[in-house]
Amino acid sequence: MKQTGASTKDGTIQITSNNFDKPGNEENSWFSNMSFGIQSAAGFIGMTWSPAPGMTRTLEPKFSFYISTGSFDYNSLAQWTDVSSQAATVQLSDFKQFNCTVTLLPNGTWTVSPGRPPQQVSAQAYQALVSSHQALCNSHAELISLADAIAPLGDGLAATAQLDVITEVDWDNQLKAVNGPLTFLSGRLRVGTALAAGFGFFILSGVRFTIKNGSSGGTQFDFEYNGTQSAQNIKDLLHAGVEAEFRK
Repeated sequence: MKQTGASTKDGTIQITSNNFDKPGNEENSWFSNMSFGIQSAAGFIGMTWSPAPGMTRTLEPKFSFYISTGSFDYNSLAQWTDVSSQAATVQLSDFKQFNCTVTLLPNGTWTVSPGRPPQQVSAQAYQALVSSHQALCNSHAELISLADAIAPLGDGLAATAQLDVITEVDWDNQLKAVNGPLTFLSGRLRVGTALAAGFGFFILSGVRFTIKNGSSGGTQFDFEYNGTQSAQNIKDLLHAGVEAEFRK
């Protein structure tokens, strides 16, 4: 391309095709074309047309996007008049933070709204979110309670903690209570070694169990579990042969 003629008025550009034998070229499958558009990192957006010999075309670029629906052939040009006549026109002013929402209505018309489409949350998704948050809060409360019990041990851990093997587990016949996401289980344990101190709870694989009527020198005691784990998970975790850590 080379510059020819005088400058055009502001906001326009003129493109002139040279004199060539268009019919003769097309008989040999040489098809002429001109293009104008914008090239970005995402690709090229613009127009392509077949020029006539020696024709000057004046372009006045407008930064608009035309969005249409329909069936289009792969690797072929769409007719400009066919696309633009039933298309949604999006101006630069229609964008908000580089986003614009275009909606095709049932009556065939379009709406153009700045920004992203509004997020819609179903009632089921909202309830699941609430339940998940409640379970998280309960787990957090258990973690704080466990940390408060462990923190004062310090260097005296050996005197206030004991590892022992559980030799027998007797579960209550029924759950005492099931409230929402919380599970409440109780039963009776027997350990292999007499406990050296009066312990208040024991920990097994990070899960805390509360000891009831546990006394120094005893090998069996009642226990309770109150947490978010399912009853089956707790029963699979706590059984004869596992080692638990008993604490005050």
